[in-house]
Amino acid sequence: MCLPARPRFRGCLGLCAFWVALLPAWSAGAQDPSLRPSNVTHVRPTGSPAACTLERGQALSPTLRGLLGQLEESDLVVYIEERPRRAGRPDAWIEFIGAATGTRYARIIINMSLGPAQQLALLGHELQHALEIVARPEIRDRGSFLRYYEQFGTAVHRRSFDSAAALKTGEGIRQELAAAAANVGCNAARRDELCR
Repeated sequence: MCLPARPRFRGCLGLCAFWVALLPAWSAGAQDPSLRPSNVTHVRPTGSPAACTLERGQALSPTLRGLLGQLEESDLVVYIEERPRRAGRPDAWIEFIGAATGTRYARIIINMSLGPAQQLALLGHELQHALEIVARPEIRDRGSFLRYYEQFGTAVHRRSFDSAAALKTGEGIRQELAAAAANVGCNAARRDELCR
């Protein structure tokens, strides 16, 4: 099952079978780029729930597709991971991992207990932060990442920052998903899956 924490979401079952079939190649591709599917390079889900979230977002949100396209042209590789919510942590965040031989690495963590629309809006929000990293080649380690957001971000909590662009992106994706749900012409249960 694609999203075990949310068994009510059944529309992803066939898609998940596709992604589960690709997971061995993705795992190997993390070490050997020649084994990775050509359409998955700079944004890499770390498991089938994250893969389903990413695929759903590409299908439903032009903004998310645009963010992914921009990241494909960058020097930043972003891993997407879904985890259970932990006390004291936000529902989503981005971590700068490091840099090596012309490539920088970051990880986005998303609360897996959220509804699909909330996850996608947060994913877009965090991908916007990834593009902010791309625009600043001097971000090469966690220290420079933190210094950038201390200088240009808005403090949300201690050592936790946000940006107006990321907030706007997340809200834009939320609106796209609401419009998509209104236009799908399906029953109320299906709309709820898209709009939660």
